[in-house]
Amino acid sequence: MSELTPLESAARAIEMADSSDWHEKQNKDYEYIARAGLTAVRAPSKAMIDAGFVARDMERSPIAIWQAMLDAALNQPGE
Repeated sequence: MSELTPLESAARAIEMADSSDWHEKQNKDYEYIARAGLTAVRAPSKAMIDAGFVARDMERSPIAIWQAMLDAALNQPGE
């Protein structure tokens, strides 16, 4: 099995959270939703930016910086 793109991974995660069978759904529907989600996080919050700088200053890899920024977004309390 080939590695999923971030968009495909997000789409699968959204679909799985919906408790449906991935293979029975039209993947494009979930890719559209995932694209909207990824587009939304293109403008990082201050917490995401701060987490990225901290990870960078710790000489982390680009993957670790990306994950730190996403973790910050996931851990931010909702409005």
